[in-house]
Amino acid sequence: MSKKVVGYENSYNIIMKSHLFDKPDINNMTNMYLIKGDIVDLVRSQNKFYEINYTTKKNKIIKKWLHCSAIDACISD
Repeated sequence: MSKKVVGYENSYNIIMKSHLFDKPDINNMTNMYLIKGDIVDLVRSQNKFYEINYTTKKNKIIKKWLHCSAIDACISD
């Protein structure tokens, strides 16, 4: 079950420290990461990854990819 944030249609809590990716592929990991409790907005999904928007404390929007395990939303094949 995913950790959906009540009141925000596409917003989810990160459940563990999770690296961000430039593309929806495990080989495209960046040095950037989010931590447990951060909130992301989901844009779309592809290959067990979600394209996300994350707003920093300084109101900067980061657009990257996040593995589905970061929000406990992986669907078994």
